[in-house]
Amino acid sequence: MVNSPKSTRRRISRFFALYVASAATFALVYWVVWLMSPDSFILHPELNLLPIENLRNFYWDGALPIGEIRSTDDLGTLSGRARMEIESYRKVSRLIPQIEKELEQLRSQDQAASKELTQAMFKAFDEYRERSLAPLKNVASGLAATATDLRERIKSTKDPAYKSQLEVEEAQIQVELAQVNVRKVNEEVRIYDMFFSDLTRFQDPARVKKSHVLDELRRNAEARLDQARSEQRALRSKMYDIWSTAREARVERLNYVDFLYFSLGVSTSVTFGDIVPNSRIVRGIAIAQILLSIFLVGTLVAGISDSLLQGRKHDGTR
Repeated sequence: MVNSPKSTRRRISRFFALYVASAATFALVYWVVWLMSPDSFILHPELNLLPIENLRNFYWDGALPIGEIRSTDDLGTLSGRARMEIESYRKVSRLIPQIEKELEQLRSQDQAASKELTQAMFKAFDEYRERSLAPLKNVASGLAATATDLRERIKSTKDPAYKSQLEVEEAQIQVELAQVNVRKVNEEVRIYDMFFSDLTRFQDPARVKKSHVLDELRRNAEARLDQARSEQRALRSKMYDIWSTAREARVERLNYVDFLYFSLGVSTSVTFGDIVPNSRIVRGIAIAQILLSIFLVGTLVAGISDSLLQGRKHDGTR
């Protein structure tokens, strides 16, 4: 069965429309991939940049809009800034563990010094307490020994009158011993009151000075650590701003029309190297488009050939 020229033209029109639609669809796919990952394509350094025209505008306007990427130098400046910030971030990141290690050592030394200071203070207090209570303890010990001797004599005597006299003396000794014990308790209360009201009285000045020095060094290390961490957070924020600015600038360099141009180039195997795939996903999509385009272009060329042959036959029969 021979197709009429009219039906052949309709078939050619359908395949041509399908070819254009596929190119537009793939362009949309490329654009979406670009928006999601701007590194998926390699761009020519001056693609869609107008350094000469913008230089002329600069002379006329007197200033460039802030944040607008107008030449390849701007992207290079962003890369330079990023490298500087990254290097600063690495320096701070290397410094933080050193400060943390130093701070840990200072805290350990400070705790040891505080422990030594406390132990020395209580030792000095105990020595003072023993010295202060020693006379009363000696008196109490003497009275207790006398009372013990009197009790032994009371047990051994047979004379009731003499026994009663010894018992009276023993009772007087017990009263004196009780009075001495009361004085000893009062003296001990006074010593503890003095201790809690003025702890520095029993502290070793050399150990106190050492503890204060270590405490000052520890606080300085903590301040330096806080400053380094704050600087690290600030640098991380700067790097994010640089990354965001660079990404936005790169994404804005291309739009859907650029990818439609690229898609038509891929479908016809005519590209100029200004936009080049830079990921396996994009290359896979381009391969699929090339294979589909080979089929569509082949079918389209075959249809055109059939149309021309039928036209010649029609002219010959006339």
